[in-house]
Amino acid sequence: MQNLKPRSFCVLILLVGLASQARPQGCCSIELSSLGTPTGLPIIGTMRQEQLLIGLSQNFTDISKAIQTSRRVTDPENRSTFIHRTNVEFAYGITPRFSIHLSGGIVGKARTLTVSDEGGQPLPVRFSASGMSDISLRSRLVVVPFDFVNKKEAIIGIGVKLPTGSYQRTQDNALLPIDMQPGTGGYGFILDGYYLKRWTSQPLIFFTNTSLLLNTKNPTSYQMGHKLDYNVGIGWERFSSSLFLQFKGRYATPDRYTERVLFATGGLWAYIAPAIHVNWPTRFSTVLSVDLPVFQNVNGLQITPAFGLSGLVIYDLGHKRP
Repeated sequence: MQNLKPRSFCVLILLVGLASQARPQGCCSIELSSLGTPTGLPIIGTMRQEQLLIGLSQNFTDISKAIQTSRRVTDPENRSTFIHRTNVEFAYGITPRFSIHLSGGIVGKARTLTVSDEGGQPLPVRFSASGMSDISLRSRLVVVPFDFVNKKEAIIGIGVKLPTGSYQRTQDNALLPIDMQPGTGGYGFILDGYYLKRWTSQPLIFFTNTSLLLNTKNPTSYQMGHKLDYNVGIGWERFSSSLFLQFKGRYATPDRYTERVLFATGGLWAYIAPAIHVNWPTRFSTVLSVDLPVFQNVNGLQITPAFGLSGLVIYDLGHKRP
């Protein structure tokens, strides 16, 4: 049998260790939250009957800030994770008040950290995984339709997250941590709500939305924490463009393995997110959003997001004419 090189040996030992400590407790916390659309903006509200929207988004997240409880600390392993998501969303208006939304895509994750080689010298190690993500299917009901008198609307929704993504990817014959997997392996149930208000005298928008994800165990008895995402923001419209300033956040309960609560998972994250939305003369519209963390309060020592960037293109295929 061919001997392993020192670097490969270190990587193998590291991955076996990560896989054996709580199968799968990953080292790093969740990525930035996403509500409704990949940016959480009030772009897809009340839909027309038989209207079909297709959205393509790119999301980049740098997870490299070491936080212990709410304090910035130095990570002893110098860990960092980069996540790239390509997501496709379909939204279809069945009636003027009822629509369905299907969302899924491809996710790639790469992590680097520092271990000691056989001589006690620091050695950088990198491992990665990519593949299809879990998909979500939601239905949304307009409870307060938008009109030009009240200039407000409210929507509620329910849905399910399907375990279509792989959750057992390996590297050097060792199982990767669960937060490095493209999928979770478990089902999830989704509840969400959305509210928007415009003003006649001013080109201003107020909006808020929230989404609750209740996760179930996967076949290995690992259960991701339940997640509550929230988003409050204001917008300023001018001609075919809108500027937004959002306050986004997520609260997550700790993960569980069998019935054991896993340390260094779960917490509270908050972000400021400026964004710009442009409606082009064609059927296209585009969005660019930046997520800047302003507060974290996590369980134990976790690596948290330092920066996030999202881009979205939406194409409107049209709707049924009255």
